[in-house]
Amino acid sequence: MPISLTCTSCSRALRVRDELAGRQILCPDCQTKITVPAGDFSPPLPSAEAQGNAFRFEQPKEDPFSARAEMSPPTKPRLDDDFDDADRPIRRPPPPPKPKGEFGSINAGVGGGILMMVIAIVWFVLGLIFGWIFYYPPILFIIGLVAFIKGLVTRE
Repeated sequence: MPISLTCTSCSRALRVRDELAGRQILCPDCQTKITVPAGDFSPPLPSAEAQGNAFRFEQPKEDPFSARAEMSPPTKPRLDDDFDDADRPIRRPPPPPKPKGEFGSINAGVGGGILMMVIAIVWFVLGLIFGWIFYYPPILFIIGLVAFIKGLVTRE
């Protein structure tokens, strides 16, 4: 049961939790330190001059601990907040990973090497037919051959 007491400075009637018995608290109005009585007795009535009428009893205006409820909400959501899962989008599992560097059953290095060698041969033969000698087709053929061999060796 809450302990009722009156502020000695501003005569405000207060109600505090039992756990605060024997401790000092601050009056929410005037910030005066008040010692909460340890016993379970009724609070002393304020003086007639302070109240203006000796027969009028003022009820506590508010619970001093209700100020926590009036405070603005925290800026960051807390972990214990109740989130509505219906508003969240459904996450689908990621698709299975595709094999890296594969064209069906042919390794990318093998396929790329063969393609480069074929292009180099066609380019070189067409150059010979038209009377031109290109220096790039032999280089492309060697690069394709290296890619072909590397594709065979690193095949997993």
